[in-house]
Amino acid sequence: AVEAERDRTTAGAHAALRSTAALPTPEAKAEAWARLTSGTLSNREFSAMADGFWGIEQGALGADYAARAPRELASFAHTQGQAMGQLIGRALPSIALPDGSAALIRELQAVVQTDVPTVALRGFNDHLDDLEHMRAATA
Repeated sequence: AVEAERDRTTAGAHAALRSTAALPTPEAKAEAWARLTSGTLSNREFSAMADGFWGIEQGALGADYAARAPRELASFAHTQGQAMGQLIGRALPSIALPDGSAALIRELQAVVQTDVPTVALRGFNDHLDDLEHMRAATA
């Protein structure tokens, strides 16, 4: 908060959003997720929060959001325009989860086949591919 107040540039504001989303507390994650799916963030603000949300050592903290993310983000994508639709895949989990990501991959496959609007489909498919490669590499 002190640094965000000191650095009032756009880059500083985005860094503050990224940092806030990265805080390792249930309260910070709940607030960040609510903001990510609220439709009130600009494209760059959304990207900054999405980049900070999935901390490398926060798999357990983010597990509930990982289970919800495919369907909630697909639903969110239905309400957004093309530019935001292309970014929404960035908010999908990008870390190794406690279950090895198998459940997330299955859920993401199901959502991609039934519920992702065209503007978001590339981001979802790219993310699914990345998760499958990560799972194979860690197996």
